[in-house]
Amino acid sequence: MNDSTAAAALDAVDALFFVLEDGRIAEWNTATDEATAEQSLADRPFAALFDDSDAVEHAIERAAASGDATVEAEFPGAGCAYEFELERLDDGRIAVLGHDISERQAQRRELEKRERVLKRTHEVIADGDRSFDEQIRALLGLAREELGLAAGSLSRVRGEETDFEIVDGGGPIRERESIPVDETFCDVVVADRETLVINDARSDDRVVDRDTHADRGVACYLGAPVYLGDEVYGSLCFYDTEARSVEFSPWDVTLVDLLAQWVSYELRRRRDTERLRQQNEKLDRFASIVSHDLRNPLNVVSGSLELAKETGDAEHFDRAESGVARMETLIDDMLALARAGDAIDDTEPVELASVARESWSGVDTGTATLTIATESTILADRDRLRQLLENLFRNAIEHSSTDSRQGENGGSADETPTPTTDGGSLTVTVGDVTEDGHVVGFYVADDGVGIDADSREDVFESGFTTSEDGTGFGLAIVGEITDAHGWDVSLVEGEDGGARFEFTGVELVENEN
Repeated sequence: MNDSTAAAALDAVDALFFVLEDGRIAEWNTATDEATAEQSLADRPFAALFDDSDAVEHAIERAAASGDATVEAEFPGAGCAYEFELERLDDGRIAVLGHDISERQAQRRELEKRERVLKRTHEVIADGDRSFDEQIRALLGLAREELGLAAGSLSRVRGEETDFEIVDGGGPIRERESIPVDETFCDVVVADRETLVINDARSDDRVVDRDTHADRGVACYLGAPVYLGDEVYGSLCFYDTEARSVEFSPWDVTLVDLLAQWVSYELRRRRDTERLRQQNEKLDRFASIVSHDLRNPLNVVSGSLELAKETGDAEHFDRAESGVARMETLIDDMLALARAGDAIDDTEPVELASVARESWSGVDTGTATLTIATESTILADRDRLRQLLENLFRNAIEHSSTDSRQGENGGSADETPTPTTDGGSLTVTVGDVTEDGHVVGFYVADDGVGIDADSREDVFESGFTTSEDGTGFGLAIVGEITDAHGWDVSLVEGEDGGARFEFTGVELVENEN
């Protein structure tokens, strides 16, 4: 091949090509002229063309000594990087072939950045000194920084509302704010159980009719579903008031998906840990009951049978039977208490008035009267809600006795109860708890003798009773069922002086009528 043919072949190559003699440029191709923007390369020191001239000089020395070398370098102001392969020729000169590796370097930098993000994420979730909320807030901030967005949130969908439980950043939604689900993008995530990617809300048919982006200025959104067990809890979402000029990348979506999966795992772990703690506490209580409460009637039975054997007196059998009956009552109530606190995974819409009437019919109510002052429908486990109401009704009726011994969890046993209204007729009312004109729960109230203020904090403790005949499990069962639903219960004085149990944190269902 003659020199002109060789030159033409080198000019046809996109890669940069040099031939060096004693480290200086002897030959080069046309692509080199465009890359270096130098007027003349002849006899120029090759290493002097680059920012990192020392690294290039060392590569030339290695190639001269060993036969080949590789080095990465950039021309000043060129904005792109090259990988140069140096090889010693038979005549002692060095051939240099350079390939543009700008894209490879960009990918490498991107991978390094992602590695740093994942490392920081691991540091957050592995930090046992941080609370769950602190971990969530740190992860939201980390992802916001990576995505370049104004705000991030952990939201929870409750019935008709989306609660933004944790918010990080200066976005258009405040922490602890509740927004109707049909105005939020989170509802789409929950309904579809899929990650939602919106680069420009103004032109996205899935959300263009929702008020959030118009009223609050949410213009772009990236959110993934968060689960609690098999049910969707809400979403981990990020948003801004500016539409995306560059679309969310697959890495952006993957990052949010990974964070949402960890939040789901942690929510479930925390729930299971709490359930285990409650079960252990329950076992401890049962062990105490078995060792103490059951021992007394068992001693009665044993002693009575021994006396009957010695004396032949039949009245001792009556005392033994009473002890057996007492043990049966304790065992039944213990089993009811154990079942009451079991986790509730499935709820259904329940008309409060309907289940209240069913519960009332299952209790010996005597001359007492039930008043229904609610039309609410709530999400609940129907059977356990009925058990809760039956225990409250039974407790209210036992309190209404004018005997000096009050019912389970009632006032002091040595005081004389105030007679109930209407000459001994008790009224029990089931109604709505309202706040700022909105229904937030329900209550069960009576106009009986009430419960001493000093005892109100203790009534839900298993075994607490001021009655000789009570087991102390009635209102403990109410407390367990309340906790299993995730509700809150408080005991206050009723408007008519009796007891009023208020249940809040209840999910209400909008009635069709």
